[in-house]
Amino acid sequence: MELSPYLETLQRELHAAAAPGGPEVTRTAELLSGSLDAAARLCLLEALSDAAAERVRISGDLSEVQRRLESYKAMIRVEAPGVSGAYSTLVAETRRIAGPQISAGWDQPSVETDDGVHVADVNVDGLEPFDDAFLVAVGDHLGLLPAWLRRAARRMMSRASNGPGP
Repeated sequence: MELSPYLETLQRELHAAAAPGGPEVTRTAELLSGSLDAAARLCLLEALSDAAAERVRISGDLSEVQRRLESYKAMIRVEAPGVSGAYSTLVAETRRIAGPQISAGWDQPSVETDDGVHVADVNVDGLEPFDDAFLVAVGDHLGLLPAWLRRAARRMMSRASNGPGP
């Protein structure tokens, strides 16, 4: 990455800040800007390197979450086929809804304080029906009564709450 434009801006700012102090202060600023060039360049490179390393770490963490989700999908497919479809749908919908919000996060300015780390504006309201369907499938799988009996009871209760049909 070419750092010269950033360093030139730093030098211009230093000269502009020194100008009201007169010729002696301006000369001192010129001398300082020359000797600060290498240190500022090194500092900028270190900051860029740290930012890149943090991005790689976060990408690795997200990849690990995705790997675990896929592992759980495979496990559930074998252990509880009835739950597998609801789980796969929940994961797919989570990716569809939260994925763009996570991607947009990469374009946001860097967080500079711990308070800024907490994510409060991710909207996952659209996941509720998929979450409910998953929990019903898990309940059917783990329940004491046969799943077909629980489903029939839910249908009857739904009809009763909706009133008599036509």
